[in-house]
Amino acid sequence: MKKNELVHLHALLTCVAEDFVERGVVDESAFAEYRELGTTSIALRASRGDHAAAVRLLTDVLSSAAADADASNGTSSNADSAADGGDGESADAGAVTGDDRRLTTR
Repeated sequence: MKKNELVHLHALLTCVAEDFVERGVVDESAFAEYRELGTTSIALRASRGDHAAAVRLLTDVLSSAAADADASNGTSSNADSAADGGDGESADAGAVTGDDRRLTTR
């Protein structure tokens, strides 16, 4: 992955992290290790490796938080079931489901 793509991914994951915190899916303290890195999504002069490390930490925290939220809500993590709404009918790939709040960078 090119550095500019990695920086973009980093920015997107930061938006998801902010949304998770706002929704109460994860506590802000879960991102302490990420903050200790000192590489934000807008640190364009940071090395590719620094952004890669930040992306890995964010994906670890976010995936754990999502899995914990699924487990506590009693939902299935089966991707096929989620994609078809659990009714066997395939959902439109462009359809908007659930809360349609727009994520913004800060």
